[in-house]
Amino acid sequence: MAMLLEAGYPIKDASQEVARIRAKAEQEAAERMAEAVALQGEGEGEGEGEGEGDGAISEGALA
Repeated sequence: MAMLLEAGYPIKDASQEVARIRAKAEQEAAERMAEAVALQGEGEGEGEGEGEGDGAISEGALA
């Protein structure tokens, strides 16, 4: 908060500003988590049935 005040940001209610900053940080974290889950989900489903989930490389991947 002190840095924002020193930088000249007009802050009327410090607790409200802290709540706003925290809410924005939580939203950004949730967006990053959703992106990570989506990217992880894209890789699933490939090579179904062959070594699924055990880290095995399918024979087709080596060719």
